[in-house]
Amino acid sequence: MKTKFLIFFSLISIFGFSQNLTINSGATLTISKDGKLTVSGSLTNSGTLNIEQDADESGSLIAKAASTPTITLKKYLVGSQWTLIGIPVTGEVVNDIDDNLATNSGKSAIGYWDNDKAGGAGWVTFNTGSTDANELVPTRGYEIMRSSSGTVSFTGTMLNSDQTQAITTESGTNGNWNLVGNPFPSYLNMTDDSGDATNNFLTANTSALGNGAYVAVYAWDGSNYDTYNQSDGDSQDKMAPGDGFFVYASSDTNVSFTEAMQEHDGGIGFVGSVAPPSDPLNGPNNSEVLNREVYYKLKMDDQSENKHVLISFTDQSTKGLDPGYDAGVFRIGNSHIYTKLLKDDNGIGFSIQSLPYSEINNVVVPLAIDSKSSKISIDVVQNTLPNGTLVYMEDRSLKTFVEINNDYTINTNSELNGYGRFYLHFTNDIIPELPTDGDFRIFKISENDVRLMGDSDKNYNANIYDFSGRLIKTLNFDHKVDVSNLKKGIHVLKLSSEGVITTKKFVVE
Repeated sequence: MKTKFLIFFSLISIFGFSQNLTINSGATLTISKDGKLTVSGSLTNSGTLNIEQDADESGSLIAKAASTPTITLKKYLVGSQWTLIGIPVTGEVVNDIDDNLATNSGKSAIGYWDNDKAGGAGWVTFNTGSTDANELVPTRGYEIMRSSSGTVSFTGTMLNSDQTQAITTESGTNGNWNLVGNPFPSYLNMTDDSGDATNNFLTANTSALGNGAYVAVYAWDGSNYDTYNQSDGDSQDKMAPGDGFFVYASSDTNVSFTEAMQEHDGGIGFVGSVAPPSDPLNGPNNSEVLNREVYYKLKMDDQSENKHVLISFTDQSTKGLDPGYDAGVFRIGNSHIYTKLLKDDNGIGFSIQSLPYSEINNVVVPLAIDSKSSKISIDVVQNTLPNGTLVYMEDRSLKTFVEINNDYTINTNSELNGYGRFYLHFTNDIIPELPTDGDFRIFKISENDVRLMGDSDKNYNANIYDFSGRLIKTLNFDHKVDVSNLKKGIHVLKLSSEGVITTKKFVVE
């Protein structure tokens, strides 16, 4: 038996499921910020249907039958901050909403991205009081800003069929980048971690998104563009109603938004959950053997911009290109941090790089930094690496090797650009040293090789003895030297620098 609900009264917050739903004239149905409603049959609205949001969560509506009711999404915006949005209705126009927006010099704080605009400066804003000709397109993305925090209402006809949006390649710095938006009043599955490995935006649009290196979405978080794909360590996998994001086109084609991608729940922006292995120290249980995923994410702040780079280790990844798990860098702005493929380098910088879990303690990743600043801070913002896996930043200009477990500051007198100076070493092979003098370290770099590293301003004379006292190596070096072909066992290092003699013991295991 079919169930039919008739709404006569003025206001209701709802959380549930209905086969058929009719909202009579004069009645108002409100889906609150934590509400969700699925209508499997027809949805008829002769009154008012509102969907509410706040800064943390959004109401969500899915209508599965061929219904085209009028709805209103009350999109929440943080004041004085640009937000990327999508329009979940047809028939909405700019001049219906620009009274609620910030203005400047006859322009309303709403506009779109034109990737054909010269110089890569693709933002185009609408004039205040724009005419009805400027209809907002549901699958297209827009930028918008209120002068104070609050909502902007988008009213029109709800879409209830699969949608496509053309994405194009144009000349210029950012000619491949296209701004699109969630066209539905529900959450949108974005990744295979959303609960549906097939019906999600990235899986459905893999061939359209940039030759394998850009199978990702690029979202504005209020201060910078962050990158999300199938291997994202933030586990963010759903797009909220009214959200927009950038994608990269390798050719003129279409991206699709299907009804099967619709989902409830998720919070504002991307929100989801992917658990790391149950025991990173001792290894996964049997069901997790082929699904280990751990993450290491850095934030670069050069006092003018901040950008992120994420390195993940999974059982499915390779050192080459892994479409959907590696993501090319979005080169908007002047400052960037990125890596490159360790095998079959294709010349693309990556803001997300996925590597084999089996290599987690035996890999060196070239790290590029582009910045004109004299002071750059590097912060670890996510680290789910197994216990015992350490990360070191090698600076080949300063000839230093520093463990990166919290904050790291780069002071430079020259502009940084590209690869060659910085390398991230992932390893668990540090040799114990006794005693320690605070400024000289011994690192194991392979089974029978070690690296001696001291102060960058000092010269060293060194003798290495086996535990019986037999001299086996004599070395003279500045700052650091690699010592090869040492036999297993205890060794003694005798150092002389600037008249100071230091003795250290170390073990080759």
